[in-house]
Amino acid sequence: MAPFGHRIVRSADFGDNNHNGVPDRLDFVRAGSSTSARAALRPYGVFGNASIAILDHGGSSIYHSLQSQIVSHFGRGSQFQASYTFSRTIGDVTLIGGENSLGASSVSLLEDRSLDRGLAFTHRTHVLNASLVLVLPTLEDKTGFVKNVVGGWEIGTIAQASSGRPVTVFTGAIPGLTNRVSGTGLTANQRPNVVAGQDGHASGGLPEQILNPAAWTLVNFQLGTFGNSGRGVCTGPNFRQVDLAFYKNVRVSRTGEGPVAVRDLQRLQPRQLHHREHDKRDPRHRPRGHRLHHHRLHAVGQLRAGHGDA
Repeated sequence: MAPFGHRIVRSADFGDNNHNGVPDRLDFVRAGSSTSARAALRPYGVFGNASIAILDHGGSSIYHSLQSQIVSHFGRGSQFQASYTFSRTIGDVTLIGGENSLGASSVSLLEDRSLDRGLAFTHRTHVLNASLVLVLPTLEDKTGFVKNVVGGWEIGTIAQASSGRPVTVFTGAIPGLTNRVSGTGLTANQRPNVVAGQDGHASGGLPEQILNPAAWTLVNFQLGTFGNSGRGVCTGPNFRQVDLAFYKNVRVSRTGEGPVAVRDLQRLQPRQLHHREHDKRDPRHRPRGHRLHHHRLHAVGQLRAGHGDA
């Protein structure tokens, strides 16, 4: 089960809070920058056009995995160990850390939690870890120079590889639509539609371009509704890293030896995703560093589903 969540008190209790025959979410999109008009569509308009966050435990997640491991000891103290996990993590929460403000992780619609159900940000399809400690011959039968310089070395290495983490695409700011497209009263978590037949991963071009901007669209988007691009709709680049070290014990006195080590860390991933959002407003957008968070967020003050089509 997911640990935490933020609940949202909806902005309209009956879908048409101002009783004008138009669903409130569509009204909210059309309200523009008018603070009073937007406040009138919220159930607690006396507090103005504001959202209120409530933390709760309503989120859920499920994890399935196949885990395997091999350990081998050989030679004069040498050891090889490898572990592999094939898994899937699905939830309506992000599972990436504490988050105490409204934002991209907030619930889209309390009445339909499935809108936010997808791959959690902790999901990795494949994870491989391997380590090796190889003890080389001491060459005790050789001359002093060869034994002391060439003999007695150890090689240690750790290799890590994993699939990329899930990525969620959001609409970003839209010219002429202050409240963006879904009209929920919270703009940070609104998502576009997926273009059928388009791969979400970029092909060709600069290595920093992770996503294919043509895979998402707002063309013919029905205002006041929710885009069909889910959370964790695609994955970022894979991760690969190798840590290699050489060790040798060198005699420093008649009574003891001290280690000498040479280490090299190689990060083999040509590109790596650090930012969890891809902004649909600018196809040239590239990922930037971003601190990851936790919890499930709802925004108090989002709008309830309306009666009829927007």
